[in-house]
Amino acid sequence: MYSAAIYVIESSQLPWYRDAVTLATLVIAIATVAYVVVSFLLWTATRNSTNLTRTMYEAGNRPYAGIEELETQKASDSRSLHSLQVNAKCKNFGNVPGRNIVATIKRVVDGYASTPPETVLTAALLMPGHELGFFKELLPKNHILPIEDLKLSLSLELTYAGSSNQQYYFREEYIFEPRVGFVLVNTDGN
Repeated sequence: MYSAAIYVIESSQLPWYRDAVTLATLVIAIATVAYVVVSFLLWTATRNSTNLTRTMYEAGNRPYAGIEELETQKASDSRSLHSLQVNAKCKNFGNVPGRNIVATIKRVVDGYASTPPETVLTAALLMPGHELGFFKELLPKNHILPIEDLKLSLSLELTYAGSSNQQYYFREEYIFEPRVGFVLVNTDGN
């Protein structure tokens, strides 16, 4: 019969901090975590840089619509003491076409607002450097006070879109001075 010999090899087990394989694995794990953190920080910086670049591009390449000219005109008929028109020119001062332009006017005559604001101009496209004009009779037909006694304020607002479908607006507010016409008192926009 054969006798089986069993050899038991006692391994002298080293503590984990002296085992080369364990230390190498630990170093790789720490390096991986550090790499993930640095990669996340780089990704965040890249995203912020991209957003800033996009914002700068959109600010420099967008339509800037505004009111170029506003004139007051008294009617030339027999109602000239009681009739007042405003002629306005809207212009795109930007370098990208403005789309879906809507001009609204809100007026307050002798303390009474014309609600809701009235749309006085709609256009599908306003090319850079081009103008669109409109005129509007400002006084109601039953207005009986002479223009010299008139208390009138006016708000003109343009809404439009750029090439990236971003919506923009521009608003100017005026008060009427009978001797000089409309005087600009406030401007707002984005």
